[in-house]
Amino acid sequence: MSKETINEYLNEINETIWKGDTHMQEYIKKECSDVFKSTGGHYVNFAKPSIKKDFCFGHGYNGKSTQEEIESACNSAAYARTNEGYFLRENLEQFDRQLELLDSGEKIYLMQNYYKPTKIACIRSEKYFWHFEWDRDKIVEELSEFDIQELKKMILNEKEKFTKRLNTYLKRYGLSKINSWTYLVD
Repeated sequence: MSKETINEYLNEINETIWKGDTHMQEYIKKECSDVFKSTGGHYVNFAKPSIKKDFCFGHGYNGKSTQEEIESACNSAAYARTNEGYFLRENLEQFDRQLELLDSGEKIYLMQNYYKPTKIACIRSEKYFWHFEWDRDKIVEELSEFDIQELKKMILNEKEKFTKRLNTYLKRYGLSKINSWTYLVD
């Protein structure tokens, strides 16, 4: 979206949610990567994602593990520490899940994101309401096909930006800062 849309979103959040709280206003401004504006006039913030560097792998059940389970978990942890492809896949998975949801044909809604009435919303699918039926009254808009296509473009753009950031991280640090471990699943 445009700088104008981002400024509209920041004005909305500063006036309705964080009025008078300059610390939170600065935080929201800093973490905002882009903003989607629906045809109904609601805003969805795309926050700058943090880089996932911690990976854990479980084994066992009821305080017991077979040697095979332990070895499998250890191999997975070692793979996470040494494979750039794994690092990239795990970090980009959130975008792939969002795109998969939008391609599923499921109804997509915007839901009120704060306790106060505001134009700021979050994205929810019909499946969300299977589990949280009581939130249905917070739906502010069902997204049109046009909005869904625009949202896809934005997600692809965010994925591209984050991929560049991940590649820069890998050039600078490689996998030296990856923290990977195993644990007994109890």
